[in-house]
Amino acid sequence: MTRTRAVSRALRVALAAMVAATLAACAQGGQSAGADDTIKIGALIATTGPAGSIGVGIENGIELAVSDVNAAGGVKVGSTSYKLAVSHYDTAGDPATGLTQLTRMVENDDIHFLIGPDTSSVGNAILPFLQQHQQDLPVIVAGAGLGPLTKVPSVFRMNPTIAEYNKQNIKFQVALGAKRATIVTDIKHAGEVEATPQTVADYQASGIDLISQETMQTGQTDFTSMIGKIRAANPDVVFLRMYADEQLLFVKQARQLGWNIPITGVNATPLDRVGVAIPAAAMTNVYEVSPPTWANLEADGSAAAKQAVTEYKGRFNADPGGLTFVGYEAVKALAGSLTQAGTVDPGKVIGALQQLKPYAGQLYPLNAQGGVIFGPGHEISVDFVAAKWENGKIVDTESVK
Repeated sequence: MTRTRAVSRALRVALAAMVAATLAACAQGGQSAGADDTIKIGALIATTGPAGSIGVGIENGIELAVSDVNAAGGVKVGSTSYKLAVSHYDTAGDPATGLTQLTRMVENDDIHFLIGPDTSSVGNAILPFLQQHQQDLPVIVAGAGLGPLTKVPSVFRMNPTIAEYNKQNIKFQVALGAKRATIVTDIKHAGEVEATPQTVADYQASGIDLISQETMQTGQTDFTSMIGKIRAANPDVVFLRMYADEQLLFVKQARQLGWNIPITGVNATPLDRVGVAIPAAAMTNVYEVSPPTWANLEADGSAAAKQAVTEYKGRFNADPGGLTFVGYEAVKALAGSLTQAGTVDPGKVIGALQQLKPYAGQLYPLNAQGGVIFGPGHEISVDFVAAKWENGKIVDTESVK
């Protein structure tokens, strides 16, 4: 054999190997697993800005779940065990920033599994991008309750819609015996604005007279004139549809004005915000209607929730946030879908999410929906509870029926 032929044969072997590697990569559908058997996840969460106090808890929940999965040996996909790695993309709750971060995540950083967003305004901004990638970008929403998000075939939501939060709040107001209600809506909150027509219809069906609708904006700091106006209308209950920080500020100012009317909200207040953002004594006659938090589950005797809370406090030196479990469970659900798909091909993982069965490590108390996690419209089903605050402490938690 001549040297020229030997070189040619070596080149053919090398080219064949390159082609085989390329075909293998294509077969994975652009998946984010590297040679070190690591699956990369992108977390599109607002950890700064008006929703930052909620987003930090969600992001920490994601981090904790990734650590738990990896400590247990990783995700078994077919015959291979993969570790998880998460990259965080702070949106600051800003729509343009959210779209820029998501584009960078997918097109520059080659990450094809998404958890988030947590704000509806960002969800609204990234909808066209998600539609363009509906065959190759599995998404588990963690926080954002905007209804249209899950109309994209590749998008699944690990928390109820805003409309469902509002519906459950109204049911609880009926149980309180309310006959006249006022709602206060953040007009910069895309999910609340989108849900308003349905919420008004739910009030009409409930028998409660919605006597007034007030609006505010994210970042508003003075509610005193609005509180005076609402008080003059004499409702039985005020329903706050806004982020947690503004919600606490409204309650604080109402109590400073000597008005102790029952107030219900859609956000589960981070425990460490009470006594800081609001005096403990002012956090009285306040009801937060939401899915159970880890604190609720721990109080009910859940050993798994107790362990999760202990791990969380030890790692982050803080109490879990009201939506921490959403971020945590989104990771567990994604891991379950990878195992059930038997592949890291994003397109096939989307199919597995559509038929996702209960998975290892599930903590969030989801209701069965024909044997799958994500039911009609790619939404979960979970019972709601009403947590009652008195003097800065949750003194009672009851199911909303």
